[in-house]
Amino acid sequence: MNINKAFKFRIYPDNIQKQFLAQSFGCARFVFNYFLRQRIDYYAETGKGLTYHNNALALTQLKKQSELEWLNDINSQSLQQTLRNLDVAYNNFFNKRAEFPKFKKKSNKQSFSIPQNFSIHDNMLDIPKCKGIKIKLHRDIEGTIKSITISKTSSGKYFASVISELEIPEPIYSGGEIGIDYGIKTFITTSDGKSIESPKFLRKSEKRLNQLSRSFSRKQPSVLPLHGGTCNAKNRYKAQKQLARQHEKVSNQRQDFLHKTSKQLVSDNQAIYIESLTIRNMIKLHNVTLTMTET
Repeated sequence: MNINKAFKFRIYPDNIQKQFLAQSFGCARFVFNYFLRQRIDYYAETGKGLTYHNNALALTQLKKQSELEWLNDINSQSLQQTLRNLDVAYNNFFNKRAEFPKFKKKSNKQSFSIPQNFSIHDNMLDIPKCKGIKIKLHRDIEGTIKSITISKTSSGKYFASVISELEIPEPIYSGGEIGIDYGIKTFITTSDGKSIESPKFLRKSEKRLNQLSRSFSRKQPSVLPLHGGTCNAKNRYKAQKQLARQHEKVSNQRQDFLHKTSKQLVSDNQAIYIESLTIRNMIKLHNVTLTMTET
């Protein structure tokens, strides 16, 4: 049985490589937003949708425009992959697997994909038009590498997510079944009577997040005097990074908790039954019940 497996590694680009990656992030973001807007406008005018093929043809013509010639400075396949990602996002929305695609922002996580013409050797990552990016290989990559996605977090860290294809033996059923019930007060309750409490990482970090958020909001993005003082753009940038790091810490804590919990459940059981409920609706109903009770 063939499966796809992801391996995520930290990368450390130098200043010149950071400039190229920033340009690649910007081009991918521009192409995604441009064709998302085009799809929205086209549907509003005609009642019909555009496909990946339509967008790919339009992208070729777009790159020929003199004012957009900078799109040719990065790997063309990365831009094509961006269009595929947009098409997947649309399909997920219409199949009710996700919300409607949103426009990408520079302040959020940035990423672009390289489907081919890359290599990893001697703790170095080579991608089209950018060679010798230092990569921290903390584990071996299994299988055949299919694609690489370069990303940058809001806190300024760079990562390379390697997707590989490998063959694993067919699983043999040896017993072990469990049912999982989602809850409001507890994270989950299993059919064998065990309850796992919610760690509430965000609530524990609220005080620190509020402090950093107030500090960031006080630093206006202007170099003109404000309320008797001057705003330093460098200080605002530092405050933004501190706030992003704190949010990233909460996100990492959540991911660590989810991975460890799911790993334990999968290791102990071969069949897991989960109720098909919309958690968002459960929370809304829970708030209504609390309001009525308190009233």
